[in-house]
Amino acid sequence: MANKRATLKLYTKVIPANSQIGPLALGGTLFHVKESNGVFQVAFDDGDFSDCEVGIQFRQGEDFEEFKRVYLRNTTGASITAQIYIGTGRSVIDARLNTLVNRSITVSQQNADTYPVCTEISANTDFNGFDGSNKRKLITIQNTGASTIEIRQASGGSDTGIAIPTGQTNPIALETSGEIKIVVNGGTANILELFYSP
Repeated sequence: MANKRATLKLYTKVIPANSQIGPLALGGTLFHVKESNGVFQVAFDDGDFSDCEVGIQFRQGEDFEEFKRVYLRNTTGASITAQIYIGTGRSVIDARLNTLVNRSITVSQQNADTYPVCTEISANTDFNGFDGSNKRKLITIQNTGASTIEIRQASGGSDTGIAIPTGQTNPIALETSGEIKIVVNGGTANILELFYSP
């Protein structure tokens, strides 16, 4: 009996939002997700759909039973682009796993860029934690008036909170994206918010 040779080919597929593509005439015994910007689903021949994302691999049985058709389904509201390997053989060793930690740190640093928004207030003000669609990372409050100011839950929340007395020159920084209310009690305050860049 002749030995079977392993083969592998890379395909890039765009799966529109809330859509399915296929049947794709892509046969093999191996299916491996190299890159994807979201979780999607895959089915082979007449099989059931399974969730799929970066690093997931499906392998047919030891007898090298080949699938003939592939279906890709996107149940999210955004388009998904996936790079997939399809081929024959027993397994794929993805050496990129050794660098996943470094890759993750790089992505986090890129997404952690922030920009400031400064506000001076002289009336009680709710801050909802967003600048447009950009989420807040940090808010800094400084009492600049002649009254004690308070940091409370946003409207509808508790009437108790943290007080910043008159004459306290050091601002208070809170790392939160939640809604808060600044009660100035007739005074004034400087507010600096850091928002994540889009």
